[in-house]
Amino acid sequence: MKFGTKIYAICLFVLGTGSVKAQDARAVLRKASQVLKSKKEVSYNVQYTSFAGIDSKEIMENYRGMLLKKDGVTYYKIKQTEVVSFSDYAVKVSNDERAIQITKNGKVEQPIDFEAYLTVFDARFGKSTPDVWVCELVPKKVTQLPLGKAVVYINKKDYSVTRQILYIANTIEYENRLVQPRLEVVLSPRKIVPADNKLVQKSNYFTVSGNDIRLAKRFIKYKLYKA
Repeated sequence: MKFGTKIYAICLFVLGTGSVKAQDARAVLRKASQVLKSKKEVSYNVQYTSFAGIDSKEIMENYRGMLLKKDGVTYYKIKQTEVVSFSDYAVKVSNDERAIQITKNGKVEQPIDFEAYLTVFDARFGKSTPDVWVCELVPKKVTQLPLGKAVVYINKKDYSVTRQILYIANTIEYENRLVQPRLEVVLSPRKIVPADNKLVQKSNYFTVSGNDIRLAKRFIKYKLYKA
């Protein structure tokens, strides 16, 4: 996976007392998470763009992804990486590396679940508009987290998350110079289609016979990792 994919994947998995505004921002973020969890079916197209600096307009990488929740299963794709969360198994597929990891009773952090953020980040309102809450998340203390700040845009009408901006804490080398990148993630509603049924079917990935896990035929050349 390239830079943008790695950073967003990291941010997905690292996700008190304060002012009234801070408490309100936390409540809005929690509500956004709860609204998504309560929906039986939902899907988004996701556009990822990484920039070569906190305020830079220079694009380092630009790619698409997808988020789908259906039949009690959550599926999301970031470039060539697919993650599927069933009730009893978690699946991670790296198509570029031809590898698949299957974890029994494993849990996958959801892309729009801010509970994980709120354990290590303080929340406050940014410059909101009449239609959109802008919630800023900053670390509660100096940490080794790769994320220095996150800004989340939430629609006031339905609590849907429309955009996230992730400010990376560390510098990286890019085109012979050091830059401190930011990653912008834009979500837009997507219509669920019949072909999506396969994405949330366990048999599309593997079957279980006793203690034996057998990969679906389409993964016959993939390396299986069990955890």
